[in-house]
Amino acid sequence: MPDFRGRLTDGKIFGTFLDNDSNPPLEKSDAGILGVAFDATASYRKGASLGPHAIMQASHQIEYPPTGHMEKLSEMVRMHFAGILEYQDFERHEDIDASSKAMVGDVSSLSGKMLAQKKLLAVFGGEHSILNGPLKAIWGIQSPRDVTVLQIDAHLDMRESFDGLEYSHGSVMRNCIEAGFKTVHVGIRDQISGKRDSGGEAEYILEKGLGDRIFFCATQPKAFYMRNTGLKKAGIDPGNLIFNGMLDEKMLSKIGDLVKTKYLWLTIDVDGFDPSVFPGTGTPLPHGLQLSGVESLIYGLLKSRKAKLLGFDIVEVMPQMQSNAKEYEVQNTVSTITEMNAALLAYKIFFWNFMGKGK
Repeated sequence: MPDFRGRLTDGKIFGTFLDNDSNPPLEKSDAGILGVAFDATASYRKGASLGPHAIMQASHQIEYPPTGHMEKLSEMVRMHFAGILEYQDFERHEDIDASSKAMVGDVSSLSGKMLAQKKLLAVFGGEHSILNGPLKAIWGIQSPRDVTVLQIDAHLDMRESFDGLEYSHGSVMRNCIEAGFKTVHVGIRDQISGKRDSGGEAEYILEKGLGDRIFFCATQPKAFYMRNTGLKKAGIDPGNLIFNGMLDEKMLSKIGDLVKTKYLWLTIDVDGFDPSVFPGTGTPLPHGLQLSGVESLIYGLLKSRKAKLLGFDIVEVMPQMQSNAKEYEVQNTVSTITEMNAALLAYKIFFWNFMGKGK
């Protein structure tokens, strides 16, 4: 029988985030980091399993703190790297299903240990289905009703199931909502599935009254939306449309006001951004979010202290590999912009959350 469990690489191989020399124990750390090299349910281009390795290696090139701060982040915050969970590739549907269930169990177990010790948790993927693991772990520690999951994504990921898989990347946010978590969705611009597509996202939005919590990136000229009434019929607020990928002050405030829980989790699928920012991802779509607006949103949420950040994940990072390359090494990539931007975004989230902490 195949072994579906993940193999955890030793965190010492990579050091830890930013620092490839030391890896403090979890008990003496402020944050815990886990990589999940898994993309078994990916429906388009595969390669996100290389994301965790790429982000960790890119982080070692981040040397300096933001302008005006002399103290390095690694001196402000102790970060424990648990390693990277790696999984075999399977082709049979039943094996993929078994592997995804094993992955969720593995990630939940390791995430639970970090969250139980009140460490900020960062998870690097891998495809979006890995989020099921931290959610399951949070459920065992906090009431889901006390947690808002803020999703940055081009896709809703609210299908009832995708390809018949319980833990598919295409249904992770429905799993989240069904578990009782509050959600906000920013950057959506791909098709919303209906019953005919066997996903039922449109019906689900109406059933759950989620329309005012979804912020779409406009893919048509503004005049198009002035004449089209489809959004209102779907229960979606036309005032939630984001034009040119920019989150202005009014939109930032509107999104922030929806976070009314004690705790916050950020789930960041890099395809939520415009491909000019993150070209290396499985399903790059035009008209995406600009990086500066999302950074302003996250910074505002963290600095307002309205909700305590439990953790975040950055998923669907797919390094742009040369055609003959089989393993991730910097010299085997076409461009490192995706992994570097992902590492820098993670750096900023850590910095903003612990800013002023010092040692």
